[in-house]
Amino acid sequence: DALEQIVALGERMPLLVIARGETTFTLRYQPRYRPGAGVPRAEPLRLGSLDHATHVPDLAIEVRGPNEPPQVLLLDAKYRLEANGHSLPPDAFGDAYTYLGAIGCGGRRTTLGALLLYPAPVPAERFSSGIGTVPLLPGRTSVLNDEIVYWIGHSV
Repeated sequence: DALEQIVALGERMPLLVIARGETTFTLRYQPRYRPGAGVPRAEPLRLGSLDHATHVPDLAIEVRGPNEPPQVLLLDAKYRLEANGHSLPPDAFGDAYTYLGAIGCGGRRTTLGALLLYPAPVPAERFSSGIGTVPLLPGRTSVLNDEIVYWIGHSV
């Protein structure tokens, strides 16, 4: 009992902030993108929900550059696989499509993509819809780095 530790993450506090030149990358755990925050008459440079729901992806990497609206790459963990043990079931894509279309800034979608993270020994996939799949296994995490660089690199 004496070794028991509790980690409490603040809802609005980022896990990590990296500045690269004039661009800032902010990693957030379970950020809450609330309704109204992403519409034009609200704060024009604040990410939020473009519909009536609050959206809470598992992780988000927010990208902010000078004189540009913020963009966000969303990451959502999935733990279910198809019976073949190598692919995600079709309904697992539902949250990714919702996040992709419903989070933005200034009344516009500003998501770079939505990546589904799941445990499988297969290659990553990129779809022209803006969705990607990233397999993760212990000791095999370099694919996540490669995919983040790809998805963010196409915007910065």
